[in-house]
Amino acid sequence: MGWFIKAPTGGADRRRGRAAPDDDGEASKGRLRILIVAGTVLAIVVGCHFLERFLWRHAHERHGPVMEVRLDRERTDLDRYAAQQIRRTVVHRISDVEASADLLPSILAALQDHPWVERVDSVRRTRHGIVIDAEYRRPVAVVAHRDGYSRVDRVGVLLPGLFVASQIPDLGLPVISGVAAPHEGDGRPWPGRDLEGGLRVVDVIRDQPFADQVLEIDVSATDDRDRPRLALYTREGMIRWGLPPGEGRPIEPDTDTKLRRLAQVQRKWDSIDAGGKIVDIYGPAIFVRPWPDDGPGVQTGYDD
Repeated sequence: MGWFIKAPTGGADRRRGRAAPDDDGEASKGRLRILIVAGTVLAIVVGCHFLERFLWRHAHERHGPVMEVRLDRERTDLDRYAAQQIRRTVVHRISDVEASADLLPSILAALQDHPWVERVDSVRRTRHGIVIDAEYRRPVAVVAHRDGYSRVDRVGVLLPGLFVASQIPDLGLPVISGVAAPHEGDGRPWPGRDLEGGLRVVDVIRDQPFADQVLEIDVSATDDRDRPRLALYTREGMIRWGLPPGEGRPIEPDTDTKLRRLAQVQRKWDSIDAGGKIVDIYGPAIFVRPWPDDGPGVQTGYDD
């Protein structure tokens, strides 16, 4: 009958700022889970390291000394992760091939199917190792999709690697959002007219002095003919570009005119979004309106 006057377990401990026994148990379990995950990751890393050493040793025994895999004509901006993956592919292929006569053709075939390789010109063996002469894919944009963020090259080929939102600033690439179709796997072109339009904008603004202000290109909107209508987002505003480059004429200004208009806005406001506003560049003139779009706009002038 006296159960209702029993002191709550651990109450005094909580008031004094110490964890109750149950909390200590949960904290211990949490630390144990963290240690297990960390140990698993470490085991995988160490395992991969020893596996690669084993493959190198196996390759040396089978085909003689292979001191290094060198990517000839390697571009200075080639992704370090990409270079590592390419070299690892070569090492695995060296280890798998039985006859030395089949070694170089086998490596060539593996590289031609590699998602980071755009074109292979030659694979040769020197006294220092395997030398690969090739052109490699370079990421130019990040595509937002339901699983996260992935990089693509200039023609929309999906590159290996999946990222989360917090990693995007470190990639230094514009995000293309609103892509309708799912991708079809690493090394394959991402289908869709919308992504193609977004990549055209990336290409035409790439060398402009204001290119780094464009953080995102939204390709989700379409007109009554199902053509993408593109919007460029900056940190605080938006530029309504209109139809993709090459598709605007005769109903919209050409690409050079749109770029010139952005340069005019940049000179006047020191930003292409006119200081955090909505800037329309697809009509007969530049039109600036408040952000959000809840007030009258200002026409800033016509192009000849």
